[in-house]
Amino acid sequence: MGYCAQETEASSALTAPRPCAAGQGGQEGSCPGGELTARQPPPPPGVPAIWAELSGNAVFLRCSFQDRSANGSVGFTVSWHRRSPRDGQPREELRTETTLHASSSIELDGLNLRLGDTIYCSSSSFFLDSPDVLGPAVESQEFFAGIRLRPAVSSVPEDGRDYGLSVESTVPLPCAPQPGPCGLVLQLSAQTQEANEVLGPDLVLSSCLVELGAQGGPCRSGVCSRAQVTFTPITDFVRDAGRSTQISVRPIDSKHSFLWNGYTPEPVQITVEDEPSAYCYVATDPHVITFDGSLYDNDQIGTFLLYRSLRRPLEVHVRQWECGSVVLAASCVCGVVARDGGDVIALDMCDGEMGETKPRLTVKDRHLGKSGVRITQSYQGRKVTITFSSGAFVRADVSDWGMSLTVRAPGSDRNHTAGLCGSFDSRPYNDLHSAGGNVTRNLHAFISEWRTLRNRPSTAAVSQSPASPPRSEPTPDRPGSSDCSRHGNVELSSVIPALDVTAEYIHSVELRVDEEENRRGTLPAGGLPARNRGSDPLVTPRDGASTRPRYPGNRGRRQSQRSLSDPPRQADLGGLAYFFPEDHEPAPPPDAFGPPPTPAWPAPSGLTERQARASCQRAVAGSSLALGCGALLGEAFVGRAVAMCVGDLQLKDDAGWLNATLPLLENECERRLVEERRSEGEHQEVVELLRCPGRCGGNGQCSDWGCRCFPGFGSYDCSSVSDQIPEIVELEAQGLCDVRRGGCSVVQVGGAGFKRSQQLKCEFVKEKFEEGGWVLDDPRYVQATFLDATALECRLPLEDSQVTAGSDPEMSPDRPLARWQVKVSNDGHSYSNAKVLTVYDGGCQSCSSTVEGRCVLKEKTCHIEGRCYGEGDLHPSSPCLTCQPDSSAHTWSTAGDNQPPVVQPVPSGLQSFQGESFLYQLRARDPEGSSVVFTLASGPGEAALSPSGLLSWAADPGADGAEGRSFRVSVADECGAETQVSVQVFVTPCGCGNGGSCVSRTEAVAGSGAYVCVCPDGFAGGRCEVDVDDCKPNPCRMGRCIDGPNAFSCVCPPGMTGNTCREDVDECVSAPCFPGVSCQNTPGSFGCGACPHGYRGDGRSCARDPEADGTDRARAPQGWGRTGLPPPCLSRPCHPGVRCFETVHSANGFACGPCPAGLHGDGFTCSRSGSAVQGSTAGRGPSVHRKTAVSPSNPHKSRDAVSSTNGPKNQPAVCARQCGANMECSAPNTCTCKEGYTGYNCRIAVCRPDCKNQGRCVRPNVCLCPGGHSGPACEHAVCEPGCQHGGTCLSTNRCTCPYGYLGPRCETMVCNRHCENGGRCISPDVCQCRAGWSGPNCNSALCDPVCLNGGACLKPGVCACPGGFYGSQCQIAVCSPPCKNGGQCMRNGVCSCPDGYTGKRCQRSVCEPGCMNKGKCVGANTCSCPSGWRGERCHMPLCLQKCRNGGECVGPNTCQCPDGWEGPQCQTAICKVRCLNGGRCVLPDFCHCRRGYKGVSCGVKAPYA
Repeated sequence: MGYCAQETEASSALTAPRPCAAGQGGQEGSCPGGELTARQPPPPPGVPAIWAELSGNAVFLRCSFQDRSANGSVGFTVSWHRRSPRDGQPREELRTETTLHASSSIELDGLNLRLGDTIYCSSSSFFLDSPDVLGPAVESQEFFAGIRLRPAVSSVPEDGRDYGLSVESTVPLPCAPQPGPCGLVLQLSAQTQEANEVLGPDLVLSSCLVELGAQGGPCRSGVCSRAQVTFTPITDFVRDAGRSTQISVRPIDSKHSFLWNGYTPEPVQITVEDEPSAYCYVATDPHVITFDGSLYDNDQIGTFLLYRSLRRPLEVHVRQWECGSVVLAASCVCGVVARDGGDVIALDMCDGEMGETKPRLTVKDRHLGKSGVRITQSYQGRKVTITFSSGAFVRADVSDWGMSLTVRAPGSDRNHTAGLCGSFDSRPYNDLHSAGGNVTRNLHAFISEWRTLRNRPSTAAVSQSPASPPRSEPTPDRPGSSDCSRHGNVELSSVIPALDVTAEYIHSVELRVDEEENRRGTLPAGGLPARNRGSDPLVTPRDGASTRPRYPGNRGRRQSQRSLSDPPRQADLGGLAYFFPEDHEPAPPPDAFGPPPTPAWPAPSGLTERQARASCQRAVAGSSLALGCGALLGEAFVGRAVAMCVGDLQLKDDAGWLNATLPLLENECERRLVEERRSEGEHQEVVELLRCPGRCGGNGQCSDWGCRCFPGFGSYDCSSVSDQIPEIVELEAQGLCDVRRGGCSVVQVGGAGFKRSQQLKCEFVKEKFEEGGWVLDDPRYVQATFLDATALECRLPLEDSQVTAGSDPEMSPDRPLARWQVKVSNDGHSYSNAKVLTVYDGGCQSCSSTVEGRCVLKEKTCHIEGRCYGEGDLHPSSPCLTCQPDSSAHTWSTAGDNQPPVVQPVPSGLQSFQGESFLYQLRARDPEGSSVVFTLASGPGEAALSPSGLLSWAADPGADGAEGRSFRVSVADECGAETQVSVQVFVTPCGCGNGGSCVSRTEAVAGSGAYVCVCPDGFAGGRCEVDVDDCKPNPCRMGRCIDGPNAFSCVCPPGMTGNTCREDVDECVSAPCFPGVSCQNTPGSFGCGACPHGYRGDGRSCARDPEADGTDRARAPQGWGRTGLPPPCLSRPCHPGVRCFETVHSANGFACGPCPAGLHGDGFTCSRSGSAVQGSTAGRGPSVHRKTAVSPSNPHKSRDAVSSTNGPKNQPAVCARQCGANMECSAPNTCTCKEGYTGYNCRIAVCRPDCKNQGRCVRPNVCLCPGGHSGPACEHAVCEPGCQHGGTCLSTNRCTCPYGYLGPRCETMVCNRHCENGGRCISPDVCQCRAGWSGPNCNSALCDPVCLNGGACLKPGVCACPGGFYGSQCQIAVCSPPCKNGGQCMRNGVCSCPDGYTGKRCQRSVCEPGCMNKGKCVGANTCSCPSGWRGERCHMPLCLQKCRNGGECVGPNTCQCPDGWEGPQCQTAICKVRCLNGGRCVLPDFCHCRRGYKGVSCGVKAPYA
């Protein structure tokens, strides 16, 4: 009834006269009888639209439309409807009204119209003069009033990626009373749609709370407020495909708005699809089962890449050693190292001997405290599992012979793996692949491809993964049923009980990070660290207190046992890698040493194949695990394990390998059980078998955390018999430990029944004083050190093993610093009785060993700055202040008379020589024991003096030896007392002659100036005065020797040559004899044989004998021809192996055929790489040979000796016959091919490099190319027209296009981005944005000036501010409560603190740089140091027991002793020669002898005095 006024107005309007039509008359503008004209409806209005608006504190929905009438004399009927909440029911009508306006509104009052309703409006028009004639109704689109959740996708895979979820409100948000911000805070949750508490939700949200704020101005595009969160699917390794998770909003609690209070937005459903993972197994021999199920054996020894992810920086290397077999090739895994980003974890036992070495776990974490790695141990360390943030893991099953490995690759690595584990792509045929992805059938080549060698770059080297789509790195953690934090998008499920020991290893690295980084280089190939052989724990952490690196021995026993006192070798200094020989040489081919031996039956012990198979069938297939888990494992997998067992027995011939494959069944059974967790209740028996191996052997009870052994039994499966539980009788010093007298890090335990065991452990339970009584903390376990059956040592837990004095007990004088209950176990299960260890500060307290552990505060103590000091204790950072309780018990007192340092006398005549690097150590001590500092008051400008007293000076070559140089030195202690001394150094010239140099004599006393001469070559003597005669003995043999400075030269007789005249000149090489006459070389000369028949002469030159004309010619050798001369090919002039042809076209009468395969040339001269290899020179006519001789004038210069049978030197060669084409006369009567030609008659042109792509060599180095190719060697393909946009011509008219282009000539650009907000694509993946927009897709608005404090730029120039900020740039912040100590409010709840303060409100003080050595920051840049340290930052060591005899304090209670002294306080003298007959070493190298003995070592017997 609230519309009466409007209806009255409308009624009057409806009764108004209707205007006359054309041609009609009327009075005063009204048409008589007009109301009886034709009744036509007006045109319909435009399509209505609904939006929400805020009026005061009320929310209205407005329905608006367009008036399409021409004269405006129309009215409208508007109806509001709501969708019925029950499906199939008609719409509910809310209201209908008549109006003259083109809009209507209705209030969201929370009663008739509520949030969550879907609303429609419709409108129809009518003429005012005929309101009963309505036009057709036009309806709006539906309008949802409330908050909607809009996910980017509704179905996602388990890939660890982030997906967007938009939270939008279609109505204005409520505002707080009074002027205040408008908005809501929504609480989100994710819950599975299935009632399965075991599985939990399948995704997590980035935030539980979502803040919706008013966006300012009216609602746009139906959205009044929007917020964005992300959700991430959980990688859980469970086969639960198609599970739906509901993302919902909790009911809104709004006390200021009736409309919003109790409103619950509609949830959304997200379906998560499985990404199956893959497992790779390396068992015993090792037998390798790849990700895709292929099986092969790797018997090579060395380091190999097992698995590399190509999506993330994750890879696993293994190292294999010889094991088990003497004759046959056999290897086992002895170490594994994995790298995930900056985390490197190594489990290694390769530096010892099989059967004796225990593995050690080493962790290198580059981001301490931020690592996503988890390390767990099962079965008391026999299973070690290293899990990474992606869900991948490496599990090692440790045995005496080595370890078997299980590697899991997450589903996101499908098609992106490499290494010995094969290609994770469900195609076993391509598992044997190279680094380039090529498939091979050669197993040996495949394994060698992934082997790591130190002396070559390896395909197994750690490399960066190729580019991949952006991914969020998941973090392993099991989320709760309603967890929505960013952590926990990887759920690590296991059935075998596991103990998380990550903190133990990471913590140990934190304590030793500086030491390790100094010793550690880059991770070597193979990546396996050095360490010593552990004795007690099966797998133990590496820490400096209990381990020392081991060093290489022989191959049979790689490491030899040595004591901890042995000095470090070079391997200590080379990083963490020990020498593993197989990493330095490639594996030989399988048949390098002949056919390899193959296993055969029967084995050497007589074991037959049938017996072996029966034994393996009983041990493996008949095991309780195989029988209980057989339904999950299947017969095929169990059969594989049995086959592996049979192969191991055949190879090793040792029954000890029968159970070696059982861990393979355990891991595969757990895998399949985890994947089928929906039916875990159906396999409860299998779960029990995995938790309690062998059902605890009947010697214990199975629990969720493994076997709980009955008394008298121990081990993880209760298989070991414990005859006696150990008993503690007493602790060292009656269980009292004074931190003033020792570190209290180790306690000795006395008792009975202690056994040397790998599980020998100490249990520590800390007692805390709470609410007036002692309560027990959680137990902590450490490895015990076995001494004998009645004694052992226990090291306190790491965080409490260095309890120091100083905790002020004044507030609780009756309580010690710490109290521990100590127990001992031989097997890690059954523990002894408890004894109490009390740690107290003896400087301030006196404690008793009673059960109550009462302590009494001592008198004569000071309590300063929250710490306790005894009378006479010095200030931690200043020896000038001391505790004097009689003067002041709460402030420091000034120490008494302070004496200046005492300088050790310096010899009066220190000597040096010109150019010497003079070094001399000055020594001083302070009577009060404080440290002293040396400074140089005056001296030569080049001199330097270190604070510890080392004087260094480059002796001035111009110094006058008579006057010397003077140095003035000042020595001061920490309290300012000073002593000055003068040091005089005399300089003598260097007396070495002939260019010799002076070098300090190493064995001489410092400052003596003694030197030795280092002579140049050719000189000798104490001062290099002797010239060494290089001609003694005569090195020239037959020649004459001429001596020179550090050299000699030889003058050789005729016929001899060489540097020492020992080389005979072979004159026969030049063919000096007549053709056909033999030549005989002799030392220094030669001789020719007789002339041929029909000739006469001396053999060198022969002439035809006229008297023998006719008769003797007939007796010429067969084949000589009419001339009587020998045939030209008789002397074999061509290169060996090249055929000689007689021809009239050559001046020599012959031609050579082509060179042999692999050689190049003209047949006469053939070479491989440019070095010519000539044929025989006999009968070839004149030739030139180079001979080398030593010239007397210059022994280092060579000369050429040219011999010729015809003509003088350098005369142009003449050929009787004209040389053919492409030939030249190179020697008398000798034609050779010109450069660039070869072959018979030199007709073949030579091109270097060879013509490619069927090009033809037409002249030297000129190729005639076929169509489609060009270049000097026809090596370039030609495309016409050319390739565009950077394309490359691959072959004739074939282009290979760069990314983003396609087409025959790469002419078509492909834009892979959708350019938004008016952006234009200008190149592949590049958008050119309009002003005010940026980003790859032009979807990021730009605000200038920029939005501050996390404000979001909604559109150009418009910022949306987060809570706690306001302003045009969100530049104004509000903090409540306000910041303290001068802090500045940066945003709501965040303060920017000044130097020296931190905390949410700047309420805590900090020290910058931080307090070192576990010092505590107690004020702004004020450190409180622990015992053993002092200084402003606790960086200066303090020795409570003062260092004696000139020792220097270099660490807490650690003295660095001078030469001749040793001991904790440098109190023990060292005598290099042991004192005999009861003598005592009282000073360095000085023995105090008993009566009746004398001598340096008391070795001489003397008569009694």
